[in-house]
Amino acid sequence: MSWFDHKLELYDRLDTINSKSLAKTVNTILGEVDHEFWKDHCSNRANHPPEDEGEGGLIRHVIKCTYIFEQEARRQRFESFEFDAGMAAIILHDIKKNGEEWGKSTEYTHGIIGYNFIKKFYFADRTIKKLVMNGVRYHMAPWNTTILKMKLELVKNNPDMPLFTYKEFMGELEERTRGMMPNRIEKAVQDADFWGSRKDISFYPGVSIMPDTERNKEYRKHDTPEEWLKEILGFNEKMYLYPIR
Repeated sequence: MSWFDHKLELYDRLDTINSKSLAKTVNTILGEVDHEFWKDHCSNRANHPPEDEGEGGLIRHVIKCTYIFEQEARRQRFESFEFDAGMAAIILHDIKKNGEEWGKSTEYTHGIIGYNFIKKFYFADRTIKKLVMNGVRYHMAPWNTTILKMKLELVKNNPDMPLFTYKEFMGELEERTRGMMPNRIEKAVQDADFWGSRKDISFYPGVSIMPDTERNKEYRKHDTPEEWLKEILGFNEKMYLYPIR
């Protein structure tokens, strides 16, 4: 299947949303995403399953996540509005995965960027809008960050420099703490994204795919926040702060 076929398949998943008004809004948002969103692969770090790689891999990942969310919502006996908000959030969770201006690799603030992008659109129900926005914002907890990739790379390449200003540190702490205390819609979105991206759990709806277990050993990383902090941010034994003035 081509990336365009997957694009149509993702649009078909809008039919699972009970609220026609919400489905229309999500359709409008998808119509304004970067063209590369539809064609890009899912992870430049190759820590996703094989079906998430190659052209259209990101959309295959999103489609998988919608099916996982659907099952989780049934298991949790979600109310109709909870299902709708969560399904909208999981469909939209990676619309800014590579940054405000679509780059060549994952931008780890993309939950926040996606949140701000969705804010611009009209929703018939303001409460549902907030649930969708927060589902997108906190979907990568506990691995999301408020610090832009450029700063992360600078710190990683210069480990002895101060990392954060006090304001940055407190913003980061608040964002991570909130992400680790999700409501049940946000938790279902987080879980769907997590299980949909495990290299050892390789599938596409209706198709079983056996993962390459030997190859996977090399990429079995970032399953704990500590691993992620050390690898991505370059933290070792301590964090540095600029002096408070």
